Amino acid sequence: MAEIHFTTDLQNEISMRDDVLGFVKPIRQRSDILVFGAVAMLTLVIVAINFMNLQLVQFTKRAREVGIRRIVGSTRAELVRQFLIETVLISGVAMFLALILCEAFMPYFNTMVAASIDSRIVFDFENVLILVLLAIGMGVLGGLYPAITIARLSPVNAIKGEVIKGVSSERFRSGLIVAQFAISIGLIISAGIVNNQIEYALSSGLGFEPVNVVTVELPTNESRQAYETMRSELSSIPGVLSVSVANIIPGRDLSDGTGYGEVNGVEQNFGVRSVIVGDEYFTTLGMELVAGRFLDEDFPTDWMGNFSLENVNRTGSIVINETAARQLATNPEDAVGAQLFGSGEFNGITFSTTANVVGVVRDAQFASIRAEVPAIGFTMEESRRVMIIKIAADNQPATLAAIDRVWEQNVIELPVQRNFLSDSYQVFYAGEQRTFSLFLVLSVIAIGIACLGLYAVTSYIAERRTKEISIRKILGASVRDLANMLAWDFSKLVLVANIVAWPVAWWGMQRWLANFTFQTEIGVGMFLLAGVATFLLALVTTFQRAFHVANKNPVVSLRSE
Repeated sequence: MAEIHFTTDLQNEISMRDDVLGFVKPIRQRSDILVFGAVAMLTLVIVAINFMNLQLVQFTKRAREVGIRRIVGSTRAELVRQFLIETVLISGVAMFLALILCEAFMPYFNTMVAASIDSRIVFDFENVLILVLLAIGMGVLGGLYPAITIARLSPVNAIKGEVIKGVSSERFRSGLIVAQFAISIGLIISAGIVNNQIEYALSSGLGFEPVNVVTVELPTNESRQAYETMRSELSSIPGVLSVSVANIIPGRDLSDGTGYGEVNGVEQNFGVRSVIVGDEYFTTLGMELVAGRFLDEDFPTDWMGNFSLENVNRTGSIVINETAARQLATNPEDAVGAQLFGSGEFNGITFSTTANVVGVVRDAQFASIRAEVPAIGFTMEESRRVMIIKIAADNQPATLAAIDRVWEQNVIELPVQRNFLSDSYQVFYAGEQRTFSLFLVLSVIAIGIACLGLYAVTSYIAERRTKEISIRKILGASVRDLANMLAWDFSKLVLVANIVAWPVAWWGMQRWLANFTFQTEIGVGMFLLAGVATFLLALVTTFQRAFHVANKNPVVSLRSE
């Protein structure tokens, strides 16, 4: 069951969607689960970095307290232990609030991921234990460096309110800023590429046209027997352009395959996934002909027919897709005219099929947009499961009402089950859309947290440089010049973060795109957009805080204590 859940292209697997109830089996890939787990951990890393910076700012403001405690006998170990207890308590309160938010937002989360997750599983003993350990770990991780930094202050410097100065500490804080923004930039780039890939796969690589195509289920013998009559009546409706029937439409599981042991009289194993179609199937779905011709009821030899005791050796025509054609010949034109022969024994009776290839159609994505297009063979047989109707774009409500009336006149036992193929296909790939939504939400959260941390570090550094700023103001520097100077000092770290994030994001998204048969190109535009967006966001964040510090009265800032 786990293998089926994580595999979207198994033959005859559990149905992906239920047209009657509207239930959709969520499309899951192990790679997606790993990606979301990685994104969550990276977001947590940003949180830890920000927590560390915020605690460093808060502890710095308590330098005099540290000096007094050292004078009255407190050791560095006792100070570090006190600060760690405080940060662990803060992290514990955050965990408690997180559990409340989890309970409140679980219904929205379930809607987003199309799952039914009971929030009570979070409160299992093992999960609670993990959360408690995580809270303790975050508290220690966020408070250890600031606690050690402040505890190292000499009592004299601490009483004066002076913090430790040094190149190593500055580089460390700069490295933290670069790291958190590199993560955020990578998430933005990834979210953009995910969106581009989904849009590309659903628009450029389908191989058929789902717009203005109506599907009507034929679930009973009565409805299937009434197809020919309904087709004749539907064709007379002005808004109906064409009508066909099939056992499978795009977005549903492909049926069993058909194997052939001979090609043009030569022994060769050749297999295709079978799709049974009616007249005008290809034109109704807008599938493109590559070579030869479509199946046509005006050609009696195109009809394959079903196996029976009276028809043990059946003969007919077959149209194959490009993937199947490549297995037969070097180009589609050479595949047309090939004769396929297969046979098998059942209950002591030998059944055989002779299929003549009359056409090749463009590959169509029947299954997941991540899966490779299989070799498909289209034949005209009696199996009918769904009616396909192409309608005009204008006056569709009247056309749909006319379709419903035709159904009610010919099928009395059950109501019409009608859908637009484009809607069904979008529902089928709702999981891919949810992937983008989750990426977007997580990226926004990560960027917001990164800006919060940048604001805290800006406040800390600006406060430390208050006297420098005051002297520059006395010497003639304007408030705007000082704010620009401080903002640029931090914004250039964001530029470095772009240099770090771009190659990592490119490598990661190349690997993710390898899961798709139809792949969009990774253009430089998304990288530039993410870089410019984060740079401007960082510039605005730091400029606002820097402007506030630069606007202080220099007399107050330079007053001797």
